[in-house]
Amino acid sequence: MTTTTYPQLTANKPHGGFVFLTVRQLCLIWSTYRIRHIQLMDLRAWFACHEMVAKRCQLTTGQIPTYTLDELHRLVGGAGGEYLRASLRRLEAIGLLSWSSANIAFATSPADLQDLMDHSEVTAMLQALPNPHRRVPVPRQTLRLIAGGCRSVVIATILGHLFRCLYYRNGQCHSGGLCKATWIADVFGLHVRNIKAARKHLVTLGWLQQHPTPQRILNRWGVCVVVNLTWWICSHDTGHMWEASSPQSVLACLMRL
Repeated sequence: MTTTTYPQLTANKPHGGFVFLTVRQLCLIWSTYRIRHIQLMDLRAWFACHEMVAKRCQLTTGQIPTYTLDELHRLVGGAGGEYLRASLRRLEAIGLLSWSSANIAFATSPADLQDLMDHSEVTAMLQALPNPHRRVPVPRQTLRLIAGGCRSVVIATILGHLFRCLYYRNGQCHSGGLCKATWIADVFGLHVRNIKAARKHLVTLGWLQQHPTPQRILNRWGVCVVVNLTWWICSHDTGHMWEASSPQSVLACLMRL
């Protein structure tokens, strides 16, 4: 009997650091978007807010953070101004976050949301996941990637691979695992063909690394992939205003393994 081993990356932290987000939080935000309580811009703004909080994680005792719409705009791009205010209003109205110039706080469970939210969607999503109670070490560069202009199917594909292939154990990030496009499609309620196209796109960007997988494993468990822990994307004074659907605009800014 032979045992097949697969590539895995291990590091104390990804390039640029990471943020712990629970599986429950990620399911909350996606489910809310899927049933159209929030828009795509709101979804991206939610991830941008996590990056803004993470940026201030080393403030000393007594220092008060300052959050501005200008900083949020640099992360998400677009028209800014009233559009971002509307996104924040929608996120606050349903209870996904609270925003002030000195504090941003996030919902952690369905109980934190307003009564207008149907909890059955997020419950079904959580039941489809193998470990719905764990924390995911989401790279901060990935937060910026999502915030900066990803289409919804790319966001779902990113989250699906984070669920299956990125863990934090014994003080280190471990990246690598098997993931089926059909599984992501089922969990996130999307078409498998679009998930496959999004995964190919993430491989092109260098965010995801795909490795040869025996057909019998491929059929049952999916392809062997590694989330690239050294992946980063250039940002400029005006922000990395690019669309994830156009990889040619960002390839020059990528560093790969």
